[in-house]
Amino acid sequence: MYSQLDKLIPKLKKKIRLEFNYLSVLPFDEINIISTKAYTEEMFERLLRFNKDEYLKIIKHSVLYAKEVLNGFSAKYKAINEEDFLEYVLSSYNSVTCYLYEKEAQRKRLRLVEEMLTAKEYLQREIYNKSLKRTANLWFTQSLQYGIDVTDKTVLEVYKRNGIKKVVWVSEKDGKVCDKCKKLDGKVFGIDNLPSKAHYNCRCYFAPYKVSEKT
Repeated sequence: MYSQLDKLIPKLKKKIRLEFNYLSVLPFDEINIISTKAYTEEMFERLLRFNKDEYLKIIKHSVLYAKEVLNGFSAKYKAINEEDFLEYVLSSYNSVTCYLYEKEAQRKRLRLVEEMLTAKEYLQREIYNKSLKRTANLWFTQSLQYGIDVTDKTVLEVYKRNGIKKVVWVSEKDGKVCDKCKKLDGKVFGIDNLPSKAHYNCRCYFAPYKVSEKT
């Protein structure tokens, strides 16, 4: 289910590293309010565009995945407008991150600007680089989590459009599964009443509850 997202991860890390590496080598005499705002605005615009392009690929893959899973069902698939659906997902409140995607990106950028200017004022290159590294890590975490969210919501949307009313929560059977996810494994929920995922990077997924399985 998350195979397209897994392909994205190495590319995402490289892209983020390259963007923030550029800022890391800026001489302090080039850093001021105007230039820092311009640098960071352009950088975050590029990062947001990159994520959007990759999320659209994730939607395409997730649709195909869900249609394969639904092969045994008779209902016909009703197509998703990928651009519109992505906008809907990214503009919705996320119960794991507890914020809105683009607004949080803006907050991260503004905080970075403040930290860059403060480090420059005190000529603290070490603090400056730590701020860049911290922001890069936070951006990667946010981007990855929304990749999971896009995957989950696309699959569930395809299920709903095919008339699926209930799904089964499926947890990975490995040592990384948390206690909360273990307790949810195998439980059946209404497709519109799923509990929120308990943490970042949760790889639990949802399988359609087939008519033949009803009691």
